[in-house]
Amino acid sequence: GSVGGAVIMNAGAYGGEISDVVECVTTTEKQYSKEACAFSYRHSVFSDRSECIINAVFRLKKGDKEMIRMKMKELIEKRIEKQPLDQYSAGSTFKRGPDFYASQLINDCSLKGYHVNEAAVSTKHAGFLINQGEASFRDFLTLIHQVQAIVYEQTSKHLECEIKIIE
Repeated sequence: GSVGGAVIMNAGAYGGEISDVVECVTTTEKQYSKEACAFSYRHSVFSDRSECIINAVFRLKKGDKEMIRMKMKELIEKRIEKQPLDQYSAGSTFKRGPDFYASQLINDCSLKGYHVNEAAVSTKHAGFLINQGEASFRDFLTLIHQVQAIVYEQTSKHLECEIKIIE
């Protein structure tokens, strides 16, 4: 991950998003106020543009150092417990929908462990696709499309990719 990537997709987890702390963003074209960034769930004005983000200013809130350390420890432990951090992945693969969590639909469709060659749906967290060895880009692309098709066939819900695919 990078600061630019986090801003472009309004990265977030556990109830917080980068838009909560962005004050302004500078690209190769111009400077944007927070409002001009038009942040929404996993989206910003930059998602639809080819500008390169070169700087971001964040407005952080002062807090008690020990409370912040405890919160950081809690969130790290939660991630270790629930996410396949010990395996190669691109992070959470699909966006949540307006009325569903993608990982729950994938789990409900019994797709944990489903694989295309060595690209697989994590058995720890169904929202993560992992590389179990020598999976190729094509393996992952095929897996993404197959998971989307199976989930749609069984639930009539469309899974939208959270990751950006550049071919």
